[in-house]
Amino acid sequence: MRLLVWVVTVAGCGRIGFDDSLATRTDATSADAPAVDAAIDAAIDAPTFTVAIESAQHHLGDTAGGTPSTPEGIVLMRSFDVPVLCSSAILELYFVPPWGPNVAQPPVVQVNGTALGSVIPFFQNCGGDCDDFSGGDVHVTLQATAALVLGQNSFRIACGVPGDDIFIRDVSLSCVP
Repeated sequence: MRLLVWVVTVAGCGRIGFDDSLATRTDATSADAPAVDAAIDAAIDAPTFTVAIESAQHHLGDTAGGTPSTPEGIVLMRSFDVPVLCSSAILELYFVPPWGPNVAQPPVVQVNGTALGSVIPFFQNCGGDCDDFSGGDVHVTLQATAALVLGQNSFRIACGVPGDDIFIRDVSLSCVP
């Protein structure tokens, strides 16, 4: 019996390749291939959609500078609608220069009151603040599936420290039903 090796991209939900000659396994047969193939094809065909939550650039914090120059406070909240339940959902947003998050007390990103995880792992060369944008805007992706509900949802980002200024843009949710 041969091991069936399938590689599937998670983000794109597309099949990369198949190799049935790598090794043997007692619990897999070539008869399993149609069921695995059908599951992969279903994932490929799933109608992934994106919900735009906020496209404008926002300056959260308390220090003038950057674009927009005037800070908008330390919290940004937006409502958004999810028309079908998501089997997988990723919240995406971009941090832009000139200032990034504080390392010790980073911004808190929430959906429906549930914190989604830290943004710090997406930044490089962090000292007290993550202000290194030498690689361009920082694209943050956070797992949001468990926090979503069918219908009306809320997005919230708050500075971890009132004096910490951050700039974000293009907040969206990618959903696979």
